[in-house]
Amino acid sequence: WVHVGLLMMGKDKMSKSLGNIITVEEITKKYSPMEFRFYIISGHYRSQTIFQEESLEAMRNAYKRIINTISILKNTAIFGKEKTNDDTLKNIIIVSRIRRKIIEAMDDDLNTPKALAELHKLTSFVNDKVIPSENAITARLALKIYSEMNEILGVFKEVFEERIEEDKRLHELINLLISIRQIHRARKEWEIADLIAKNLRDMGIEISDQKDKTIWWFK
Repeated sequence: WVHVGLLMMGKDKMSKSLGNIITVEEITKKYSPMEFRFYIISGHYRSQTIFQEESLEAMRNAYKRIINTISILKNTAIFGKEKTNDDTLKNIIIVSRIRRKIIEAMDDDLNTPKALAELHKLTSFVNDKVIPSENAITARLALKIYSEMNEILGVFKEVFEERIEEDKRLHELINLLISIRQIHRARKEWEIADLIAKNLRDMGIEISDQKDKTIWWFK
């Protein structure tokens, strides 16, 4: 157990006697438990946390971005290219440095704000460099970091406990549908292409058309 800072509502501490409390039940009507946990650990456990719904909303958006990134990485780790070149080595070095900084932050009195700041850097780098490169080696390394953070903080359980999504045959089927859709897009058969996209989204699969490819992830 650890002593933690007070949860504040403005300048006052949140307390029943002041009538300024927000219950867990009220919070979870709008936010998932994991989104709220992510918000709480964005502050250091020794520090006072001033509850602001605007900040909670911002952390929810950041959390969703990480979850989407992990989903795409899982696909890249399975179907990406097994290649090693200069760019791959550079990316591995950068990702490894971020991992070291995360470990150092957690060793520094559980400095979760600093660790999450590095995790956000990792997420930006993954989306800018790792995913576009379609390199499975770097994707697996980055995925390992998210998995390690989940083991420590337990905030990404949902995406790592998805068993069916990890089934290679399911990924192959989705990639086949994406390829068929690309053929129809190339032929400018937009109605069929849009129908495939709609059906994928209805099944909880989000897609994004890039310059020369389409990426997908589980919502």
